[in-house]
Amino acid sequence: IYEGFLETSRAHYHALNSRPEKIALLSDLFVWAASTLGLDSGGYLLYDPSFREYRVEMDVGRNGKNLGFGKLGSRIESSLLDPFYEQASSDLHFAVNDVDKLPSELSSFLRNLGMESVFLRSVGESGKKGALLFLQGQKKVDFDSLIVHSMLDSFSSLVSDILVEMGEEKELEGAYQL
Repeated sequence: IYEGFLETSRAHYHALNSRPEKIALLSDLFVWAASTLGLDSGGYLLYDPSFREYRVEMDVGRNGKNLGFGKLGSRIESSLLDPFYEQASSDLHFAVNDVDKLPSELSSFLRNLGMESVFLRSVGESGKKGALLFLQGQKKVDFDSLIVHSMLDSFSSLVSDILVEMGEEKELEGAYQL
């Protein structure tokens, strides 16, 4: 069922013409994934190499509450999130249903944000940091089943593709502006 929803969402994305419509679809996808898995919020952070920081581009909760990294503000120093980006990069994605299983410097950071379960996926091209996708929950959620792994892979692949395409579209638009 969820695979069909994601494929329909991919087709819907390609039928959209405006950037605001595409961003609204991304928001809906994060809310859907969080709700489906019993998590509280999701979103993405874009890496800005010129300032060595991550910008919180989207952090949406199921009820407009229980936000994740957005609690830190709109810009986050890269040194705080780089360990998570590197972990997500090394394994395609990173999921933990009990932050206490992480090294203390990572677990205390997430616990201070009220996170108990976290899914992260890095997005980048040619070895360059691009974005960090996340889903998070304030309670333990089981990420270990094959069905959940499959859904997370499909969801994060779709969102990664959309972000890359939107980034390319934005670069093309900027190239034509004088």
